[in-house]
Amino acid sequence: MWLIGNSVTPTAHAVFTFLDSFNLRAQLPQRGHGKQGRDNLRLLGLAVLATADGDVPLLHHTYAGNHHDSVMFHSVAEQLLARCRAFSREVDQITLVFDKGNNSEENLRLVDHSSLHFVGSLVPTHHPDLLAIPRQDMRRLDRSQLPAVWAYRRQKPVFGVSRTVVVTFNQKLFCAQRKTLTREINQRLRKLERLQATWSAVQPEIFYWRTASGQEVDVVLEDRAGKVTGVEIKAAATLSANDVRSLQALADMVGKNWLRGVVLYTGTEVVPFSSNIHGIPISRLWLVGRG
Repeated sequence: MWLIGNSVTPTAHAVFTFLDSFNLRAQLPQRGHGKQGRDNLRLLGLAVLATADGDVPLLHHTYAGNHHDSVMFHSVAEQLLARCRAFSREVDQITLVFDKGNNSEENLRLVDHSSLHFVGSLVPTHHPDLLAIPRQDMRRLDRSQLPAVWAYRRQKPVFGVSRTVVVTFNQKLFCAQRKTLTREINQRLRKLERLQATWSAVQPEIFYWRTASGQEVDVVLEDRAGKVTGVEIKAAATLSANDVRSLQALADMVGKNWLRGVVLYTGTEVVPFSSNIHGIPISRLWLVGRG
């Protein structure tokens, strides 16, 4: 938690421990869900309130590592509010800023009944109506301070109470996140391809293909007879001819040894580009005994 001018931002951290699982004397370290994925270790929860100027600690709170952030927030809220009052005569001007992990009906009610203002965040997938807001309905914010950010403001019930909700969009951040997500999907699909190859009696070799001009195919399978299959992975719901250019280039290169090309994508329809190059919904990888 940070005291920033007239703003307070609560943040909870999970601290890993290496205590033996059979050490029952320590009650706070518990197995929980850590963001780093080390769920096999016992975690200790730690919340800290410090000044932004100098990082002077004002309050700390330890809690069991298997407690959700929202539970922690509720248990420490009274201490937090009391400490804010003790350090500020203008407590009615302090704004509490917290992330979506602290959301709960009880926590929002508690903040409502305090003298603090607050800014929270929502889980995007819980509000598809907000995700559906078109870009053209958004308004560009101050270009000098937030040059890439667009925003849309509306009223919306949250836990039964009408709140002001601001939806933001940052094109640069969106492109970076999409690139990262696409890379992660491709890595996992390659692992899946390798795993699925072990289910086949053919046992093909697996390659990655790229030319000096930048054409590339994510996965190339070659069987013992030299027959080649190319697989591309696209994080898109629609496909065009541009999406199969690399597969076509690979097919032209291997000639008569070309077997087929497949583009896996997030759409729902099989898309034929030629007799041996098709777009296939990625969901079909998990369909068993159908077609």
